Amino acid sequence: MDTMCRCGIRTGRVFLAKGEKKMYTIEAAKKALKDGIEVYLLKDEKNQYIMKEVNRLPFYLEGAPGIGKTEIVSQIAQELGIGFVSFSLTHHTRNSLLGLPVIKDLECGKYTEYTMSEIIAKVKEACEAGKKEGILLLDEFSCVSDSIMPAMLAFLQTKNIGMHTLPEGWVIVLCGNPQEYNRSAKRFDPAIMDRIRKVSVTFDGNVFLEYAKEHSLHPAICEYLTVNPDSIYECVDNKSTQLLVTCRGWENLSHALYGMEKLKKEVDMELILQFIKSEEVAYNFLKSYRIHRVEITEKEIRKIIRGNHEEQYYEKYKDKNYETWWSMADIMGDYLNLDYSTLKTKNHMLKLAKGIVRELKKSNDVYWQIRGRSGECVYYEHMIPIWEKGNKKYQETSDIESDMLKEWIDRIENEECEKNFDEDQNVINHIMNWCQQMQISVNKQTKDLSNDISHILRFLKLKDKSLEEKFYQLINRTDLWLEAVTKTKNKDYIRICKENHAIEE
Repeated sequence: MDTMCRCGIRTGRVFLAKGEKKMYTIEAAKKALKDGIEVYLLKDEKNQYIMKEVNRLPFYLEGAPGIGKTEIVSQIAQELGIGFVSFSLTHHTRNSLLGLPVIKDLECGKYTEYTMSEIIAKVKEACEAGKKEGILLLDEFSCVSDSIMPAMLAFLQTKNIGMHTLPEGWVIVLCGNPQEYNRSAKRFDPAIMDRIRKVSVTFDGNVFLEYAKEHSLHPAICEYLTVNPDSIYECVDNKSTQLLVTCRGWENLSHALYGMEKLKKEVDMELILQFIKSEEVAYNFLKSYRIHRVEITEKEIRKIIRGNHEEQYYEKYKDKNYETWWSMADIMGDYLNLDYSTLKTKNHMLKLAKGIVRELKKSNDVYWQIRGRSGECVYYEHMIPIWEKGNKKYQETSDIESDMLKEWIDRIENEECEKNFDEDQNVINHIMNWCQQMQISVNKQTKDLSNDISHILRFLKLKDKSLEEKFYQLINRTDLWLEAVTKTKNKDYIRICKENHAIEE
């Protein structure tokens, strides 16, 4: 029998493997939760609840952060027309959750009683406002401190906190994260698991896209996520990387974008990163957002950069204001950075290669020297003080060198096949061959980049010469672009230099 599942003899049903969790999409979780709450609130002909209070176990929604667990509980309450009270258990003290101690007098002595818990008090306020039935959501349940957990266990079972009882028509729903997403999260023991109905929720991008459109999230967000559904959710938290892109983050960003636009303020990378904690996703969205604001298509941008139909697009956009035109220039600059990102790496490889080849020519057993270097990047370590080896720049350069050496090894081994690698001159020839081909590729890309810059300069000049000059200043602040126009002796760049002596100096 397969060790991963067991089959029912009569039904043919496949059961979950031991320790495997049944996972619900957010939509399926909502249905399961809503059905369960409706069952809890069923009444007989005498208007009494059919299910006893002790049998109405709290629901526990467990899932990754920001996927919409709290939102679906709020939606269920709204759809059923019942009350909704939400508490985050990590944002309250023991006293606010359990009540304050009060000393009472009796004839036989004194005793301690507790004031009403803030949880019970808020629910009773909702009841007084007419919500006799409702959902009490207790968020961050998986992170409850040990000092509060015993009282919470009693509350889940008896619905009492001290001398005060949760109103009968109210259902408890708990939310929390698995341990892999929250270091503070606890693994529940059987005593807790026996008191809850656990629903494990997984992320569903399609459901969020529907929600985004229904709730009028910013059109730029809806457009971007429709084309890039993999960017809707990402949660990585380990020693080397921490990325967090959630549905909650996109919704909060939407409100921020509407506000910034109303105030006519610029939306930049720093703002987006406050909500979308992934530089790659934030950068790609910002590029998409700028295109959305300018109302220009990616196809049109590509044609302008390549120097096609400049006059046609000028006629289309000539009535747009200066800010819109500069936004277009900024967008085209982003595309240049993206298109020629490999050029910077290739340039770096060539610079490293010259130093390494110079050393290898003085060595014996060149092939084995390269093999030895490939995992250690010895050459670059000689160039940087030991105390700087932990910095990001050093790591990036080491990675580039390591990739280059692996390319050399693959090339030598493919060319030599079963030949002896001890012929040093043959190995050096292969490396020199690689350098020549890399140089040809760099020269071509450099020329293409220079031409693309010229096309953008000419397009901007059609609208306003000051736009061309502003883009010229941007070139001077971008190392890769500056190198491209100076190496190719770009005529448009030289012309602007001559026209703007102050800037040139």
